[in-house]
Amino acid sequence: MEVVDIKFYSVLVLLVYLIGIVLAIMALWRSRTPQGTTAWVMALISMPFVSIPAFLVFSRNQFKKYKNKRRKFDKKIQNIINILEKTYSLEKNSSEDSETLTRLAHTINQPGFIGQNSIDLLVDGESTYQRMKTEIDKAQKYILFQFYIFRDDKIGQLFKELLIKKAREGVKVYFLCDQVGTRLGSKFIKELETEGIKFSIFRGSESIDSKIQLNFRNHRKIIVIDSVISFLGGLNVGDDYLGKYDKIGPWRDTHMVIAGPATIATQVSFIKDWFWATKEVLDLTWSPTLSDGTSEVMVLHTGPADESEAVLLAYLSLINSAKNRLWISNPYFVPSEGLVNALALSAQRGVDVRIIIPLNNDNKIVQYASQAYVEKLTQCGVNFYRYSKGFTHQKVLLVDNKFSLVGSANFDSRSLFINYEVQAITTDLIFNEKMNLMFLNDFKNCDKVFYQEFEKQGLFKQFLVRAANLLSPML
Repeated sequence: MEVVDIKFYSVLVLLVYLIGIVLAIMALWRSRTPQGTTAWVMALISMPFVSIPAFLVFSRNQFKKYKNKRRKFDKKIQNIINILEKTYSLEKNSSEDSETLTRLAHTINQPGFIGQNSIDLLVDGESTYQRMKTEIDKAQKYILFQFYIFRDDKIGQLFKELLIKKAREGVKVYFLCDQVGTRLGSKFIKELETEGIKFSIFRGSESIDSKIQLNFRNHRKIIVIDSVISFLGGLNVGDDYLGKYDKIGPWRDTHMVIAGPATIATQVSFIKDWFWATKEVLDLTWSPTLSDGTSEVMVLHTGPADESEAVLLAYLSLINSAKNRLWISNPYFVPSEGLVNALALSAQRGVDVRIIIPLNNDNKIVQYASQAYVEKLTQCGVNFYRYSKGFTHQKVLLVDNKFSLVGSANFDSRSLFINYEVQAITTDLIFNEKMNLMFLNDFKNCDKVFYQEFEKQGLFKQFLVRAANLLSPML
């Protein structure tokens, strides 16, 4: 009996390794980057018991097939997007660097920097949620409401009641959330639908395996009201954004509000996602509404079906344009090789490069993987700061006094190549000064990272960092 068991387990182990080899060959076609391919091949061959389930969940993407299908969907609403010609006519390019970003936006059929907007910086949950509720309460025609994470907690209930109130007033409400990030019960959803709110879940895949398909997450956090005003940035909806997350402390995040014609670009992002989720083309207002402001804003929504990696290229363009200052805050710092080189080169050019990362991350694998890049870039003259007053979740960037970026994309492969993200970039000097003051305040709650700490690390910590770093292309 014991001999039979040994033979059985030997055959089982052999079978698992053979499956790992087969899947490693499949990874040559299914991974999007050489780094991702290398990581999957190594993992599937060396530790198949762990990596095979992960590959089946995370890498069953059939990327080319998915990309083509999504492009076909987007083309079906191209007649609506063509109305953006009125918005294109409002484009303003105040510098060669902004012209480069505008040309980048045009490669994925989006407008560049649009003038005549009023914008404001929203710091942390309390002020952001209050501004959202104030503007939602003013809605007269429709509300487009989209979040990667929406929790059925105290703040979630407040938003639900407000949306129901507006629906009862005759305002059309469209509620979209991601199947990976959000878990709402049937009672909650039924209550929305009973009140006339249209609810849908964004699924990365339409196939039968969509419930285990964790790629192609819709990571956007968007509100659009009457095509006049829009919100975007890093905040989801949950009590944790109000400092009620005991495990890791208060969350520090940043959002942005736009009033004016750039809101039309945010609206296009929503209708594409809504059409993918529901096959319904929304009847919305498309004439840009001019504000009394003078801010130039570019809203860039990106996804895996784009003709180019626009969010990566936008980051590279901003980093390379820095002359004196490049300040970044991002919670999941696992950058691509191109971003690493651009950051290192900026520091070597004499640019004041500062990057804020969390002291304690809610994803421990990312925290270990990130350290390898922090160590390398610290050697190159990049200054890192660990935020110690809770968890910093913001995705923001400040270049000299000329560009600010607020968005949803992390510095990792998933945001750069796979997720659906949205960023807003502005040249507004007043907004840039607000970003400057925000960063200065955040630095006060940080501890600077010195290279000496890496030299004193124990062998086991070094092993964890390097092992996690191998998974970087998959994070």
